[in-house]
Amino acid sequence: IMLKLDMTLTMCGLLVMVLSITANIIQPAIGYAIDRHDASRLLLGAVPLCGLFICFAGYAPNKPVLFLLCALLGVTVAAIHPLGTSLLGKVAPIRNMGRSMACYIVGGNIGFAAEPVAVMAFLEYYTLEDMPILAIPGLLLGIYCGGMYGGSISAITLNTPGTNSNA
Repeated sequence: IMLKLDMTLTMCGLLVMVLSITANIIQPAIGYAIDRHDASRLLLGAVPLCGLFICFAGYAPNKPVLFLLCALLGVTVAAIHPLGTSLLGKVAPIRNMGRSMACYIVGGNIGFAAEPVAVMAFLEYYTLEDMPILAIPGLLLGIYCGGMYGGSISAITLNTPGTNSNA
């Protein structure tokens, strides 16, 4: 992408900054909205959208579109974290909440670390234009979970008050 769009290292650094700002700065606002409304169904769309936004970066015809894709990726990442954390509160036993949160965070970090390796391995055999293939597992997972939970993860009620408080 850097060569295709004639980007400098500074421009590539700005892409990372755009992603970081949108992924982190708006998380509190999204978390507030999640607390006020049942927004758990958004998790079913946010995960596949992350994959789509990053995988379509190879199709960006110019720098503004690439920056827009990075910003949209950041928004979906910003949604995943508070949504996942609120879901964790529903499914994890109270006595294991610390361990469950740690596993949630470690899982995200492993995925974040493995992603560049997976992409580079993919690009050894395919082109940037083939990257949307990598979004297929996330799309299938979203469709599967959407069907399983009726389009809303709020259907999961494993840790409701009085039923699992000391599990």
